[in-house]
Amino acid sequence: MAAENILSLAAYFSRRYSDTYGEPIEKIKLQILLYFAQREGYVVNGEPLFDGKFYAGEFGPVNFDVDSAFPDKFGQLPSDLFMYANKPILDVVFKNYACKKSLSLYRLSHGEISWNQARSENEGEDFPLMKTEDIKLDALRIRRRRELLYSQSL
Repeated sequence: MAAENILSLAAYFSRRYSDTYGEPIEKIKLQILLYFAQREGYVVNGEPLFDGKFYAGEFGPVNFDVDSAFPDKFGQLPSDLFMYANKPILDVVFKNYACKKSLSLYRLSHGEISWNQARSENEGEDFPLMKTEDIKLDALRIRRRRELLYSQSL
């Protein structure tokens, strides 16, 4: 299945957040939710959930398309086909991270291999590219942690 456009996922998380919490989502929270959704796509399916690159900004992962479209120029929501196939992934991300304060998410994102590698390999650069290979390493780490937790609960 072809990856979805990141702006449609931004529209989804933005709308779901405002529907759930009765207020608009903060830009930094949206950016980090999108990063975690992309990582979760790799955890579950071994492939990206959407098209888009992330850069290691000071406060966490940043996608410039989302940044420039924020808060109200995201466009259409994801397709029904995409939602049918991927809603469980989006639900996990929303349930685990949307309720957290932006500062907590920012701290979590700074623990990601991809963010750390980009910042350390490109010292002095404001927004170094987060490599796909490193995001896959983050996903592998999460997958292994879940497998370990699952095997210990048996």
